[in-house]
Amino acid sequence: MTPSEAFSLLAKNGNLIKRPFLLAGNINLVGFNDKEWSEKL
Repeated sequence: MTPSEAFSLLAKNGNLIKRPFLLAGNINLVGFNDKEWSEKL
């Protein structure tokens, strides 16, 4: 996903800001848990 596509998606779906997601290689995170995100990143 390009940055432009991501910004467009966030602009259309504000709830994604409250429920962040990360899809990168074999890392898939949904929602925000500080400990979990710190461990994965």
